[in-house]
Amino acid sequence: MIVGVAHTALLVRDYEEAKQFYCGKLGFSVVEDNPLSSGKRWVRLKAPGMQGSEILLSRAADEKQHASIGNQSGGRVLFFLHTDDFDADYKSFRSKGIEFTEGPRDDPYGKVAVFRDLYGNRIDLIQPKTRDDASLQEKPAQFERTYSTAPWETEVGYCRAIRAGDHIYVTGTAPVADGGGVFAPGEAYAQAKRCLEIIEKALKDLGCDRTRIVRTRMFVTDISRWAEFGKAHREFFGENRPATTMVEVRRLIDLAMLIEIEADAVVL
Repeated sequence: MIVGVAHTALLVRDYEEAKQFYCGKLGFSVVEDNPLSSGKRWVRLKAPGMQGSEILLSRAADEKQHASIGNQSGGRVLFFLHTDDFDADYKSFRSKGIEFTEGPRDDPYGKVAVFRDLYGNRIDLIQPKTRDDASLQEKPAQFERTYSTAPWETEVGYCRAIRAGDHIYVTGTAPVADGGGVFAPGEAYAQAKRCLEIIEKALKDLGCDRTRIVRTRMFVTDISRWAEFGKAHREFFGENRPATTMVEVRRLIDLAMLIEIEADAVVL
């Protein structure tokens, strides 16, 4: 009688680089690593606390197998990793350079985010929902912040963006150049575009992207140039149009700045 699935084979280029990723970044442990014939090895990995199926590293042996590395599931999710503390594991993975392609969201079966391994295989990080009603009660919002290199953040005492539960609030963002100073002085369109690019970077730091922005507020020093500001805004959002406001103000913190933009996002 069959009692379970023992191992799932994972095609890899090299045993050691795969072990370094899965063990060093994801916290897996080596169950067994024994030599076989023709330079092959029997390498079994398991996740922390994992019961049941293990990953068996299988080094590609021919051109066809090499072509399938990173695409064993045809672009679909290959593995589903369960966690009992999604927020802690998500934060830990991101701190180790894990590339998340889809930010956290609540699905009917649990809280989930999607990332890629070193070869490009898609993996779900999931905290399953339980049947215990108490576990489904609303919890106090958890706060997460991100910062930029703008000098005013430390001088005034604020962050670039803050995530409170499913909501993200992005501070009024000015067109600051990478090396400091004002980006594209006198150019309304370029400055608006720059503001939006900085906003999107802050959102990505918090596991979100532009498609989740629900509202923007544009503060401009010359409302007669609304079409130039608006063109950058329209191109940035495409079909994912948020609610917005554009108002004229007397001046911004630097006279060369023509626009500052705030944004609110909701992660569902």
